[in-house]
Amino acid sequence: MEPRKYKITKISVNARGIKLFELEPNDGVTLEFKPGQFVKIFNKQKTVFRPYSIASTQKNKNLEFCIKVGHDGVFTKYLNKLKEGDELWVEGPTGHFVYDGQSNCVFIAGGAGIAPIIAMIRCIVSNKIKGNFVLVYSNKRIEDIAYFDELNLIIEKNKNIKVVYTLTQEAGTWTGEKGRINSEMIRRYVKEPAKNNWFICGPVQMIITLKDDIVRLGVKSELIKVEGWGK
Repeated sequence: MEPRKYKITKISVNARGIKLFELEPNDGVTLEFKPGQFVKIFNKQKTVFRPYSIASTQKNKNLEFCIKVGHDGVFTKYLNKLKEGDELWVEGPTGHFVYDGQSNCVFIAGGAGIAPIIAMIRCIVSNKIKGNFVLVYSNKRIEDIAYFDELNLIIEKNKNIKVVYTLTQEAGTWTGEKGRINSEMIRRYVKEPAKNNWFICGPVQMIITLKDDIVRLGVKSELIKVEGWGK
């Protein structure tokens, strides 16, 4: 599969250190993908790439990416300097972290791990998929929560979708959950864990710990899909 050239049509700051990049295909052909899949994004010279999950739905010609920029990564520093109108190369899609229309799901995201999961939730909303859905989303502080306004609007309009925010460093007036996601927190919001499909995206260590916790709640391992980064 050969990389295709895309133009950046929009860049916006969505949370602290998080930018949304909207990319339009130069050839005008819509990319076919499933919610949760990722692509390889190459620099303009096609010499370096990094994998990024697609945050948009299949109904959009333009692709959206939710990327934590400007930290230690060389490629993210490169992306952080780009402007609207600049071009990149995109190859894909690929990946098995895929939502296939299941009716009862629990989504767990850490930080920028919300990227593939927001695509899944947008798919559920736009296709009016019936069922019960819970998102447990962990960040350090409230200003780190990506898609905060959109998620709040989604739960306001869709009674079958629940979003639980937990913050590990927030203090003061925050009245939501605090601390890292664990089995006790999950049990407060998921009544019948074994009857759900599970999707977890975040740092590898978080995934390892949570997958073990979820299996101990009686969930079969084949119902748990994970995608992570780091060591």
